[in-house]
Amino acid sequence: MEGKIKITNPNTNTSLDLEIHLYNSNLINERNTFKSSNSSYSQLDYFIKNSSSLCHENKFRGIFEIFYNNEYIGFFSFYFQNINFNRRGYENEIQTFVNIDYFAISQTYQRQKIGTAVFTYIINNISQLSKKYNCISGIILTPLNQDIAKFYKHFGFKEIESTNEYILIF
Repeated sequence: MEGKIKITNPNTNTSLDLEIHLYNSNLINERNTFKSSNSSYSQLDYFIKNSSSLCHENKFRGIFEIFYNNEYIGFFSFYFQNINFNRRGYENEIQTFVNIDYFAISQTYQRQKIGTAVFTYIINNISQLSKKYNCISGIILTPLNQDIAKFYKHFGFKEIESTNEYILIF
């Protein structure tokens, strides 16, 4: 899922070149990331340190960093989740979904279509993998609030009424 994304900033009509890289723990002390106001540690670095150790214990987790002009501006992470999924013609079938559990863009870079471009990139890559290997049924996620839920609905995600989760089926 690593790659480059070129977008146009709607506010300034300038071109932005973003890069997405798989998380590299060797770079953790070299970055200036989202600093917590009451701590010298980055909240993001704290998350990455803790969740990457869980990855090896439980299941695969992909953690990707987003850069603009070599500046660290965000990240996303996901894992594969098997779900007992009931839909017409597929009763009680175990299907594999990608659960996007974290997606964040620095406040400085929000409202510039960067999040939209990166999220489109994520969905397109997962969809291509699904078509290529016929192994992923869709994407599932849990928005933190209604504004974020609206963002996901823009991409075609539907709310699962019995939970607070949203789903996109391929």
